[in-house]
Amino acid sequence: MLNDRRQLSRRRFLCDFAFASAAMAAGPGSWVIRPDWANAAEGPIRIGIATDLTGALGFAGNTDANVARMVVNDINETGGLLGRPIELLIEDTASNESVAVGNVRKLIQRD
Repeated sequence: MLNDRRQLSRRRFLCDFAFASAAMAAGPGSWVIRPDWANAAEGPIRIGIATDLTGALGFAGNTDANVARMVVNDINETGGLLGRPIELLIEDTASNESVAVGNVRKLIQRD
């Protein structure tokens, strides 16, 4: 015989499931797995930017590239991101759509 208070409803199931998930996430995983093991990848973190360095919008693209360089240098001087340095890759879109598509594709697929 089930008591009316203890009947399993959708709301009660979701609340219990959320509590159990949070308990498992914050439980043994937080003290069993050491942080230095969490970084599976080695080497620098690569970030790519496609901007107009030449062409009609070159003045704005050069500013974007300089700001990106400045931010990456500041992050690298303070120890990097998660202990890994950042490598910046800048591609020129030349204010031309066909050039931009090729260069962005190169950033994604090769770099």
